[in-house]
Amino acid sequence: MLPPGRHLTDVECRDLAALKTNTNPTMAQHQVELGALRKAGYDPSPFWDDPYYPDDLQYAQRLVDYWFRTECPPPPPPPQ
Repeated sequence: MLPPGRHLTDVECRDLAALKTNTNPTMAQHQVELGALRKAGYDPSPFWDDPYYPDDLQYAQRLVDYWFRTECPPPPPPPQ
């Protein structure tokens, strides 16, 4: 259960951070990203018949990025 006002889980924060570092992403990380986009209102199923594509996807991406910046702890610094 997420705390009130929080949209992303700790796992989503971790996997979204990994995707942002351009490491070799796993299918599971992509699935977590898609789940976060769905939370933000994006529905990928009707893309061929969606008059709002890609605007609805870009809106969801901006919302997930905002949630990531405001809800997720900063990643640890890389080892030196």
